Amino acid sequence: LCTVLFSWEISNSLIIFSISLTIYSFIMLTDIKNQNHQLFPWWQTGSFRQGFKGFSTSLLLTINGFIDQFSTSGILIMIGNMGTPSMIPIFTTLRTVSNVFLQGNQITINPIVPDIVRYHAQDEKSKIISVFKINWWTMHFLLNLPILLLLPFIQPLYEWWTKGKLPYDQFLSYSLMGAIALISYGKVMMIYLSSINHFKTLFSTSLARIIILIPITYLSLRYFGLTYIGVGICISELFAALILPIYFSYRLIGKSYDLTELKWPFISLILFFSFLVIAFIQFISIWLYSIAVI
Repeated sequence: LCTVLFSWEISNSLIIFSISLTIYSFIMLTDIKNQNHQLFPWWQTGSFRQGFKGFSTSLLLTINGFIDQFSTSGILIMIGNMGTPSMIPIFTTLRTVSNVFLQGNQITINPIVPDIVRYHAQDEKSKIISVFKINWWTMHFLLNLPILLLLPFIQPLYEWWTKGKLPYDQFLSYSLMGAIALISYGKVMMIYLSSINHFKTLFSTSLARIIILIPITYLSLRYFGLTYIGVGICISELFAALILPIYFSYRLIGKSYDLTELKWPFISLILFFSFLVIAFIQFISIWLYSIAVI
């Protein structure tokens, strides 16, 4: 924010950011000291063996985070290397527009994370299923329907935001919206699995995402341009955000997880993609008609 408002150089902004993080860390440690006097000073009762054990465990999370970051940054690197200079701002802008809808689902999930952890600790599997169902229906009305209703206005808003300087890729935009629907559908299961530190799920989903996404991105940029990267994102999220979370959560919850519970949310998801495809076909029809008239 300061970089934009005061026209700072990136290096100066990073220095200020590092200083801010350092001050924040000292404030946090001071607060921990005041609330837990028995833990201070920490280095007197520490154990190298326990610390190494914790480090080795957290290393899996570090690797997982690296893979997730690479799946995002790797696309931008490939676009910058294989595409034109204008492709990066087009892709990042459209992805920002689609991610706006994802924040709504995140807002509804964050308050229920402590309840999910408590239900898991108390082995109340039926209540975990209830949380899943409530989130799925909430997501349908707070995410899918608004996306469908706002589809006709996304292009005008995009052109207003970019002041008409960036072309609007309809197919990429719609496919990114589809990916957001898939992510939102599986988000509550991923939150559940990550809150109980289910490392196998986190690693598997991240690995599946990057294995699927990077090759499709390469092929898209090599033969078709920017447009079909959205298809790769949809396919990768189908496995990483939907199929794998359903599989691992089913294995954890066991017989309490009635797969018929997935029927209506799946129908909602299918209807969403159907309307998305219909809207895109209508757009193509109008575009072809305008060309024929000209």
